[in-house]
Amino acid sequence: MCRSRYCQRAYKEAKGYDRVSNKLLSLLKLPIHKDDNVAIVNRYVKLINIFLSTSKVEANNLFKVITNLNNSLGRLFKCELSTSARNQLIDILKAKKNIETKNNFKPDFHKNKLPVILYYGAENPLLNPRYIDNVVTSISYTIVLKSWTLIWRGNGILHEEEIANYELSETKGYVMLVTQKIFESKEEALSEVTKIKFINENSNDGYNPQVITFYKGRGGIIVPSRYTDISTPRIFSGMKNYLNDGYTLDTADSLIKLLKNTKDVINPLPFDIDENGEINGVRPSRFPKIPKNNGGNRLSGVERLIRSKVKFTLRSILNKINKKIIWTTKKKQPIYRTDSDLIIGSYEALNKYRVSKHANGALKGWHAHHIIEQRHLDRLGISDMFPAKADLPCVFLPSRAHSQRISGFLTSELGTKRVITDIDVVVAYSKAYKLLGDFTGMGASVIQLELKTIVRTMLGFD
Repeated sequence: MCRSRYCQRAYKEAKGYDRVSNKLLSLLKLPIHKDDNVAIVNRYVKLINIFLSTSKVEANNLFKVITNLNNSLGRLFKCELSTSARNQLIDILKAKKNIETKNNFKPDFHKNKLPVILYYGAENPLLNPRYIDNVVTSISYTIVLKSWTLIWRGNGILHEEEIANYELSETKGYVMLVTQKIFESKEEALSEVTKIKFINENSNDGYNPQVITFYKGRGGIIVPSRYTDISTPRIFSGMKNYLNDGYTLDTADSLIKLLKNTKDVINPLPFDIDENGEINGVRPSRFPKIPKNNGGNRLSGVERLIRSKVKFTLRSILNKINKKIIWTTKKKQPIYRTDSDLIIGSYEALNKYRVSKHANGALKGWHAHHIIEQRHLDRLGISDMFPAKADLPCVFLPSRAHSQRISGFLTSELGTKRVITDIDVVVAYSKAYKLLGDFTGMGASVIQLELKTIVRTMLGFD
């Protein structure tokens, strides 16, 4: 991470003085890459929880420190966090300072009236490839039933999720996304919402957010207990675009004409028709669709690869990570070193590099690991889009990390499933690479990001 002299000095000089400031200091000093969104979100979650847990005295003292640029901890707070994140955390302290002195005080965490989002747990489901907001490819609307239908494909099967209008809401107040567990059913997720709401309503601290939990829906997709512009921003955006385009306006007009012709017949529909044949005197609204890309629904993953008939090379697979060539074989096969100090190349080239004079014995005992194994490409039916096994991209891993962590974990995650999808593979490999830790000394999050980028590129997600 490149810091200015101002920030480097703050990093070296900053010190904690109590429980809260020491926790803050340790989080601010985490080596997080600017593109590691999961690590950024996780740190922000922990910061919010720490700030919310402060007493009135702690909040008052911390507020004075982090808003004072003459204090090294205050300067580090400014250097390491974005302006919006700093303002949200400072607003929490302002609220904490006043809660105990004003009976009817409601904390205004956001002056611009954006919701406060609290994540509990290690992962944010909104970033998970299996989250419904990431897999839906199209939306339709049923005028009579007043409901939306979300559509996606998984395991070769077309899946649908029905959403009634009353299940949609905009988040105009505070929002709590509770993610410590993905529940097995909607009933369990809603039961958890009820429990948390009861606790919030009876805490008398002026903070009563809209609560959203998550559960496993159709096809194993992660679904929110409430569809909002925060929990499903992409779907909401698609609905707005569909509304603006008015794709079902003609259908609505046709329905009104039909109702006018049947106004003297018993009404079989779940709404009233007035004497002029109008539906409650109100013309139906215009309705949404998912935005289209190049004339067709946006595709990602294996389905997009198959349609595009792409043929990968080692160079095209690695083109989204920063690297430099450090050695080549007699066949002109390159060996790369990446920003996180990973050594990457084809399986054949890495085995030749290990015994070369350039390696000087430093990689003795290390294993060349296929970044996506051939067996998983075979099971997805896309191995013909890649080079032969000996030319697939590999990375050097410590022998124990490879044999005792990665291989066993991937077998347990994917080997027991009769059918696997590209999403299953992305999730399994992402979890597996988290087990590696920082074996190069350049930071675990940076290593994970590079390996996940290669996996997503090979499966058509980037």
